[in-house]
Amino acid sequence: AKQLIGQDQTNTKDPNGKLLFREMVETVRRDGSGYVEYVWPKPGSDQQFPKLSRVAGFAPWGWIVGTGVYIDDLQAQTWSATQRLLIAAAIVLLIITLVSVLVARGITRPIHAITAAMKQLAAGRLEADVPGIGRADEIGEMAGAVEVFKLNAIERQRLQAGQEEAEARAAAQRKADTMRLAGDFERAIGEIVETVSSASHELEASATMLASTAERSQHLATMVTSASEEAS
Repeated sequence: AKQLIGQDQTNTKDPNGKLLFREMVETVRRDGSGYVEYVWPKPGSDQQFPKLSRVAGFAPWGWIVGTGVYIDDLQAQTWSATQRLLIAAAIVLLIITLVSVLVARGITRPIHAITAAMKQLAAGRLEADVPGIGRADEIGEMAGAVEVFKLNAIERQRLQAGQEEAEARAAAQRKADTMRLAGDFERAIGEIVETVSSASHELEASATMLASTAERSQHLATMVTSASEEAS
């Protein structure tokens, strides 16, 4: 304040009784420079506020040079800066959160789609499409691996179907061969039965003829015997 210019402030005290100017001189004399806390009214106001001054000595002139700042002003500036930092941090955090959500969706959705395709392939539905093929990232590599698995499963199914078809053809051929052998055997047995039957008829006829011949021979023998007896 102007009224302090040219006045002796050696015994000036703040409301707390601190001889602030003496302490400034003592600080410079002891350390060459330093800080002094005290209470002082703000310009244009009679209200006292805590103040912090930085004082330093200027030896060539024997002066003490000092400057001060009110603590509440520092607190207000600090709070304002803190608010700005908090707002900036909140904005950065919001941006990071949004980016994280977008990145997470960009990763989880393709993974879920690939997982669903893998479940369909595991259930035997090999016609299912594998999403993500052609992407130049890890998702694309995963999709490529699943596609290879799908193609291998299709090839394995094709080979299995071919093997089953070959086995079916072999079984049909075996059945046809068995039927053919059975037919040949049946025809052979029929021919044998027919031959045996024909032979039995011939044997029967021969037996009948032999029986007739034997009877005639016996009759002739009887006649011869009678004739012999008569001749005798």
